[in-house]
Order: sequence, then structure tokens, then C-alpha cells
Amino acid sequence: MSAILCLPQRDAVHVLVDAAVYRRDGILLANNASKCVAIPTISAAVACVGPAEFIPMFAYHVGRVFNRFDDVVKYGEKYLPEIFDQVAEETRGGDASTTLYIAGWLQDEDRGAAYCMELWTDDSSRIAQVMANSRNGEAAKAIRSKLIEQRSLCCTPMPGLALLEAAGFAILDNDDRYDPEVDLLHLMEVQRHDKIEDGYWVGGKAMLTTINRQGIAQRVLHHWKEDEVGKPIAPPPMNWGAWHAARQSVKVAELVPDGLSKLQRDRLLKKIKKGTAR
Repeated sequence: MSAILCLPQRDAVHVLVDAAVYRRDGILLANNASKCVAIPTISAAVACVGPAEFIPMFAYHVGRVFNRFDDVVKYGEKYLPEIFDQVAEETRGGDASTTLYIAGWLQDEDRGAAYCMELWTDDSSRIAQVMANSRNGEAAKAIRSKLIEQRSLCCTPMPGLALLEAAGFAILDNDDRYDPEVDLLHLMEVQRHDKIEDGYWVGGKAMLTTINRQGIAQRVLHHWKEDEVGKPIAPPPMNWGAWHAARQSVKVAELVPDGLSKLQRDRLLKKIKKGTAR
């Protein structure tokens, strides 16, 4: 399992993923895997849950088959399942399942967009278990191999409402009000503390991919240094109020330059609180 969050906004589309790779029993094998692969030649990036080795091979074939992200959207339902089956055969002996996210910049419409597709092979040995532990498993069956645009903030896995409320994560009515560096990481922390199949599965590092009309940028937002290879992920108890205050302090330090007058500083702080400062 991987944690994937997508946030389409007016001037960019953002994807946040974790970096943990582990055995089925939850033992961490690596905490530094690149789980969102950029394809600069078509202004797109690919992320998917499931086997870690799947992602770079899938991205390679997407970049080989398509010339633009616009073509992925236009012809994806025909070719993406074929690519999936090919990579599944090459890496997993034809036994695979995944939730695929592909985000990019649409040249014809001059905007960022994110799409999701549920994929599994007919011989998948895990799809029944995945569906049983998914909060939207039955819905996924109905949209198998359909490329569906995600027009607002979305994520896999989706945390329960009780945990979201406890963490103080606010569902906003305007996605442009989210700060990707604060709010996406906040939501990933919620995913990290969501227990699934008697274990925790999100960790290592949090890497943010941002795609706009200028191109693609990637960087690590956070490193969970407590995640040790050879041990299961065990996130410590979280004080959500203190966490969010600390992240906002970091953001303020990044955005508020030295030398401002008190009036200028107060105005900028108000913009930061409203989510309108960039």
C-alpha cells in the first residue's frame, strides 16, 4: 500500500506520496523509495499503490506510448490497461492490482488535471482482500479500467471521518485555498495514523510533485526519521494542534521576509491564515 494524495488547483496540480516499502507482514524494507515518477517529456507524473517496482516501469511505458498528457486523457482507457497487463506480466507473473493516479498539464486546455484508474488482472490473488479492506471497494468494481478525472482533493487510502475530525483536518469548498505544503502533509499524517489490516503503512518520506505550465518540480516535504528499516511502522501518538501550529510556523518563516514593517507583517500573516499567500 502507498499513500497518494492529488490536489488539482487553478495554476497547478500537486501529488504527494510516501516513500515506504515493506513486506506483507509490515516489516519496513526501505524508507526512501520514489513512488511518484515524473515524465517531463509529456508534462505528467505517475503514482500507484501496490508493488513499488511497478511504478517506474509503468511510467516508462506511458512516456513511450504517449506524446502529450492530452493524449493520455484521450486514449488512456484503451492503452493504460494494456500497459498495466504488460507490466504485471513482466514484474508479477500476471498477478497484480493497483489504483493508478496520473497527473499532468493539459496543453489544449492550459490547465493541470489528475486522473485515477482502478486496475487489476483477472488472476489477481489480492484483489478480494483489497476490496474487503477498502472503504469504497464495491464502487471500485463498477469503475474498473475507467479513467476518471479527480476534480477536487482526493487520496488513497481515504481515512475515516472520525480520524479526520480528531486530526482537525478541514474539508474546504475551494481547493485553491489548500496549501499543498501544509494541508497535503496534514492529510498524509492522518493516513499515517490510520490502522489498516492491523498495521500502519505510511512513512519514510513525503515527496511533493507539482506540475504547472512551466514543468515539473519534486521535493521532499518531510522525513519520518523514526521509521526504521527492519521494523514495522509505528507512528507515535500525535498532538494534532501542536503539529499544525508547528507547520504553520515553518510556513510563516518561509513566506515572511526580514525587514518588513509591523503593518506589512500583519497583512501578510492574515493572507497566510486565509490561505491566499504564496
